[in-house]
Amino acid sequence: MSKVASFVLPMMLITFFCILVTCGGDSGPTVSSGAADGNQAPKINSISSSHTTVSIDYQATFSCQAADPDGDELEYTWSAGGGSFPFGTETPSVKWKAPLSAGECRITVSVSDGYKAVSASLMVNVIAEQCAGLDGYVYTGYSPLEGVGDALVALQSVSQRTAVTGYYKFNYVVAGTTQVHISADGYHDLIKTIVIKPGKNSRDFKLYPIY
Repeated sequence: MSKVASFVLPMMLITFFCILVTCGGDSGPTVSSGAADGNQAPKINSISSSHTTVSIDYQATFSCQAADPDGDELEYTWSAGGGSFPFGTETPSVKWKAPLSAGECRITVSVSDGYKAVSASLMVNVIAEQCAGLDGYVYTGYSPLEGVGDALVALQSVSQRTAVTGYYKFNYVVAGTTQVHISADGYHDLIKTIVIKPGKNSRDFKLYPIY
C-alpha cells in the first residue's frame, strides 16, 4: 500500500467517526415535543362576572373555572377591550376596573397548559350612571312583624320575588331617585319613591293585608 493510501484511510475513518458522534448528540427542543404531541388542550368549564352592567370607573370580579385532562398545571391570562386589572391578570379570579367612558367591553381569559391554550370571553356594558346595590325585607304591616314570602319587588327594569323570610336583594341598580312597586297575594300593593345612593343600600318595606 502506498504512503498516500495509508494516510487517506485513517483520515476517512476519523471523519466518519466524528460525523457519528455529532449526529448522536442532544436534540434539544425535540425532547419535550414528544410530550406535547399527545397533549390535550385545557377545558374552560365556566366564566362568570359579578356584574354584567357597571358604571364608569366601577370594579367587577371575573372568575374562570378550568381543568386539564392531562392534569397539567394551568396558567391564566386575562385581557380586556378597555379598563384595567388593578391586582394583576394571572389568577383564576381577577378584579377589573371599568374605563372612564361608557360602552361595551369584552373581557377575555386565556387558559394554557404550556402547550395548548383555550379562551373564552364575556361582554360587559359600561354606563355613565352610578351603580348601587339594594337589599332588605318585606314585612307585614301589623304586629308581630313577619316576612312576606313570594312578594314581587320591582324597580327600574328589574324585579324579583322575596324569599320565605321576605328578604330581597338587587346586586345592581342605578343610583338616584326611583320608584319601587311591591305586590303579593292577599296584600295591598305598595308603590313608593325612594332615593338610592351609590354603593350599598338597605331598605325594608311593609305590606298591609286585604281584609
